[in-house]
Amino acid sequence: MDINMILAFIFVIILVSIVMTTLGGVIKRHIRYKEREMELRNAPPQSGISAAKAEQLEERIRVLERIATDGNADLARQIEDLRLPDSSVEIQRETAR
Repeated sequence: MDINMILAFIFVIILVSIVMTTLGGVIKRHIRYKEREMELRNAPPQSGISAAKAEQLEERIRVLERIATDGNADLARQIEDLRLPDSSVEIQRETAR
């Protein structure tokens, strides 16, 4: 074997190792993508509402139910409380007491 054949063989080995490494990375990334896609398909749907927002909405529903079932004594004040921002509602409730 002469030196040119040895250099060609080394070049081919290096080239094959670079191609295999690149293909391995691409295949690994594709597998991770498919696994993540399956996880998202099988995951329960997210409601998109935070716990604080859900609590705020529940409180508003309770107030609306109370307005609908109670007498008209505080009806106007309660409706106005619902229109005001949360901080103003708390301040107004405290001053009403």
